[in-house]
Amino acid sequence: MSKPLTKSSSQRKNIKNGAKGKVKANPNVVGKPIVDVETTPIVNALAVRPSTATAITKNDTTDQLQLKSIDVAAKARLMIIRDDESLISANALLIGVAQTRKDLENHRTALLKPFKDHIKNIEAKYFRSPLAVLDEADALMRRKVLDYRELQRQQAEKIRFEAEAKAQAAAEEAARLAEEGEEEEAAEAEAEATQQAIIAVQASAPARRMVVGDTQVSARKSWQFKIIDLGAIPDEYWEVNLSAIRGAIRSGIRSIPGVEIFEAEVLAVGGM
Repeated sequence: MSKPLTKSSSQRKNIKNGAKGKVKANPNVVGKPIVDVETTPIVNALAVRPSTATAITKNDTTDQLQLKSIDVAAKARLMIIRDDESLISANALLIGVAQTRKDLENHRTALLKPFKDHIKNIEAKYFRSPLAVLDEADALMRRKVLDYRELQRQQAEKIRFEAEAKAQAAAEEAARLAEEGEEEEAAEAEAEATQQAIIAVQASAPARRMVVGDTQVSARKSWQFKIIDLGAIPDEYWEVNLSAIRGAIRSGIRSIPGVEIFEAEVLAVGGM
């Protein structure tokens, strides 16, 4: 039999003296203040009502199904089919396994349903919407940061390209002036070439890591892909749709290239 839930003497004392504690208004529950007593456990949004908790109390049905499962499993291990009579017994045991499984699944569903419903309601009421908003904000900010980093990279690449061109032109000019004997002008051109080369080297991509407080945001290169031509993809990158094949066979198709279709005997256990 199910054991009724009882309160210990300390729990009854806490309830009796609860009014002596500090009363706090719960911002999530309008009109339902809670009593803050040091010895009273904190009950959060995931707490399950006592009436629901009794649903999972071990009871006769649970015990019976556990024992029955062990019993049919033991009989299955010992079963030896030698003749038609033992075949009948084996089929009866197979039916017993199926029925015990069905009873156990139904009992499990009945016990867990209140808790699953409770969790589902909490997720829908308190978490689903804010988590969706945070996902949207996260995706938006990642895109903005990556877009700005790409802009920085393009600007740095432009500066580097222009500086390299200027350095090359200045170096060629310095060589020309040196050949003409214009040593002072050649030195100035050489200095300009050196300066532009330094600018080109310093025009680097944005830093891969940025520290904000005790947290960091880092960027790394990652190889991605997109499909541009299905027909060109090699066979080793395709996955066979087994569900589609089974569906085709059930619909009566008996010939599929590359597939051997054959009949095999299977057992079905169910009501008449």
